[in-house]
Amino acid sequence: MGVFHLASPNTLDDPKDPEKELLIPAVQGTLNVLEAAKKFGVRRVVLTSSISSIVPNPNWPQGKVIDETSWTDLDFCKSHKIWYSMSKTLAEKAAWEFAEKNGTDVVAIHPATSLGPFPQPYVNASGAVLQRLLQGSKDTQEHYWLGAVHVKDVAKAQVLLFETSAASGRYLCTNGIYQFAEFAEKVSKLFPEYPIHRFVCVCLGYLYFVNTWIFNFFWQRIATGPKKKSSV
Repeated sequence: MGVFHLASPNTLDDPKDPEKELLIPAVQGTLNVLEAAKKFGVRRVVLTSSISSIVPNPNWPQGKVIDETSWTDLDFCKSHKIWYSMSKTLAEKAAWEFAEKNGTDVVAIHPATSLGPFPQPYVNASGAVLQRLLQGSKDTQEHYWLGAVHVKDVAKAQVLLFETSAASGRYLCTNGIYQFAEFAEKVSKLFPEYPIHRFVCVCLGYLYFVNTWIFNFFWQRIATGPKKKSSV
């Protein structure tokens, strides 16, 4: 028996009260799931974290490909008001602390911007990123780093992590890590019929592309045997 933690509050617009709207719900919601899992003897919890708890990390060594050992810099997020990344990072750190204290089997997946069909009749925050871009938004999203992954691939990866006993720690689920301007450039080439604004891309040296397809990546990681949980 297992539990999948799937969602956390998010908004593209600046929250009026970041702590109340994003930070507390993200942390407390995660802990509520873990407390319930502990109470009912759940075998494993698959925690859906985010690429947002891996970047931005301005202290990451230049020239080194970003991997799961990277943690988002909370001070950077606070000073630049990147509240969603801060909320996901705090929630994941709280999850690892809980797992360490209570012996809970937790494995975390870190999807990038998840795109694909929606089960609900409205556009979620990830879909809205693409929607606004297609509508010609000129918001530079200056401190927004993303990748792209199909929502169905995320679901398959979550199941894979649950079913594979050797899996542990953190797993990136993305086709790459890049800045918003690079994403906009790619979308403009795929959909030239839309009024997509061309941004000037000032790429940071520590943001290197992760050129790995999801299942090759997962199987390669899992085949190497158990990993120690990431330290907090």
